[in-house]
Amino acid sequence: MQANATFEIKSWDEKPVHEAPDLPKITRVDATEALTGDIEGEVLTEYIMTYIRKEEVYFTRVTRVTGRIGERRGSFVVQGEGTYETGTASGGFKVVPGSATGDLKGLKGKGVFFAHQSMQGKFTLDYDLEG
Repeated sequence: MQANATFEIKSWDEKPVHEAPDLPKITRVDATEALTGDIEGEVLTEYIMTYIRKEEVYFTRVTRVTGRIGERRGSFVVQGEGTYETGTASGGFKVVPGSATGDLKGLKGKGVFFAHQSMQGKFTLDYDLEG
């Protein structure tokens, strides 16, 4: 099955982890997002970001989604990675096995996200639900 949602970043708290001359800057971000669409809910994400240049960033993310997919409610965690280049953020993620709770228990899947010069973007999850 596939679920499509729109996300909107509600908060973004970025702090340096390591900065030094002639080295890529590394930062840590705590962010919250809202998902609407086939998936609705609150998203808490932690990013580790590496800035090669201002417009070239590589990142990893760990995200907890709390809400619903269709009529099923619960939460799940995804891990992923992505890039930000010239105003576009994109990447992929997978559901952490065993992380789903409530009616979403047994959730498996992977997906992609995309945002272009905006605090809003698209989130697509291809998934299976046991039970």
